[in-house]
Amino acid sequence: MTAAQVVPPLASLWLRLGVRLLLATLGWLSTVGLALLVGTTFGIVEAFLLVLVGFVVRAAFAALLVRPGRYNGQSLSKQVAGMRVVDERGVPITYGKALAREAAWPLLIGLLSIALIGVLLAFADGISALVDDQRRRLVDRILGTRVVVSEPVPYWIPDATGAAPAAAWWPGASATQTPGIAFAAPAAPVMPDGWYADPSNPALLRYWAAGSWTDHTHQS
Repeated sequence: MTAAQVVPPLASLWLRLGVRLLLATLGWLSTVGLALLVGTTFGIVEAFLLVLVGFVVRAAFAALLVRPGRYNGQSLSKQVAGMRVVDERGVPITYGKALAREAAWPLLIGLLSIALIGVLLAFADGISALVDDQRRRLVDRILGTRVVVSEPVPYWIPDATGAAPAAAWWPGASATQTPGIAFAAPAAPVMPDGWYADPSNPALLRYWAAGSWTDHTHQS
């Protein structure tokens, strides 16, 4: 790990809200179009099947957030918008959190909307992002997730075997949270001790030891 700490910038709140409004509009148009297509046969059973299919589709898309590689933490919409979901330590989220965030939470809001409770819950979800200093929606506060910009790509994403940082620093983090490296390039490889071309005189070889040049030289 590098010695310098680089904080992953939080994603733009207005960009996030814009993407959510666009996706909500597309979802509403799709539902209305399907209802018009099936006509009067659209009853309770059909509505239940529609909800079930929607949950399965969302569960499949949630898997995109835990895929290895540079697009880890990104759904298709977040990939286009240049955003990434990470946990409160700044490291990749688990599939359980991805499923809860992308599928279970929208399903809960949809089911509770029958009694208007879901509308209030959705409203509180958005208001939370406006008033929270870390731009967390209500579901983010519950799950301990953050939405950050997708670049630079964290060094721990391409190699799943690499050690992830223990913690990341966030605005408003508690004093007990240990700062750590979240988004950084890998540390430069250590040059082993030995004879190398002298940077100041290519005609000489200078001995490198313990991370620095020594006074020992000889002709190359």
